[in-house]
Amino acid sequence: MDYHLFAPITPRLMVVSRSNVLQKPSKPEQRSVLETVSRGFKLIQGAGSCLEDLPVSEPENNYSIWSNGKKVLSPTKVSSDKHIFYFKFFELPSKHIQCINTVLLEEAIKTETLAYHSRVGLLRALEAYLRGDTPGFRAPFFGQLRSAAAEARVGWQDQRLIYLQMLERVAQSMGSQLPTRYT
Repeated sequence: MDYHLFAPITPRLMVVSRSNVLQKPSKPEQRSVLETVSRGFKLIQGAGSCLEDLPVSEPENNYSIWSNGKKVLSPTKVSSDKHIFYFKFFELPSKHIQCINTVLLEEAIKTETLAYHSRVGLLRALEAYLRGDTPGFRAPFFGQLRSAAAEARVGWQDQRLIYLQMLERVAQSMGSQLPTRYT
């Protein structure tokens, strides 16, 4: 289970889907269930999310209305094939953009091509990723999570280290002087 799923649309637009584990429940019973699930999820993953404070709003639609502070079905009864959702767009601060770039770079180990809108943006993303202090990123191996099964995967640790060193060389070729911080 992931806290967020990312769907890049253009260099300046990305859809971010957020897990219900991060929602702020309004009812006490919802709070209890989500706290239990969240505790178990964080224990398994060993981390929270650097995007927990992203702005969030529920999508609007054309088949419900607000009545007495609650969303209810519209009396016009729009057929389901005509349902439309409206989503709010938020401009994100640099810290969130670099956090998203870090997650994408961390997961790009098997990707053959990285595409960025600008050279400056790529360098900024690489430096934020390679020099960042978020625990769990840039690990050349899985630390405590290593097992016989993980060791059996052919050269996983070597692949991760080679990938990180390649990204560091790319950043250096673009003028970066920052060394990689391994976690």
